[in-house]
Amino acid sequence: MRITKSVFAIVSVLLMIAMSFQGVSANPGKNVDNFIDHYGIHHKVWKEEVNGIYQVFYANDIGYNNTGIGQGGLQISQSYENTIYPQIAIDPVSDYGYVIWVSNSEIWYSGSDNYVDWTDAMYGGLLPSTPGNPNLDMSATDHV
Repeated sequence: MRITKSVFAIVSVLLMIAMSFQGVSANPGKNVDNFIDHYGIHHKVWKEEVNGIYQVFYANDIGYNNTGIGQGGLQISQSYENTIYPQIAIDPVSDYGYVIWVSNSEIWYSGSDNYVDWTDAMYGGLLPSTPGNPNLDMSATDHV
């Protein structure tokens, strides 16, 4: 069943997280990550404030608008705490998209096969306690 493959792919993504550190952004309205799939479609995730709490948003076919807050994006997270450092990866075989983010020192993720309907946020584990701004490098692979 597709769920088993998706769960395995998500676990693989979480296992491939490599932590690198960079300076903390002075603009809290960004944390933008971009991805261009094998069809040349631009995908973007970012955090944006909703009712005082930062949430994760997604947009595609954005052309060269690859910085700052997007327009008309889909809200992916429904967090009660601020979300930070959203990242996106797309499996080149299945075209399944994965978004990962941090909230309250915990890693969360969501997936979609159509980039409109995203799964509810799923817990991915605790973020290691290290000072700095994590850049969650990830790649998505669907193992058959």
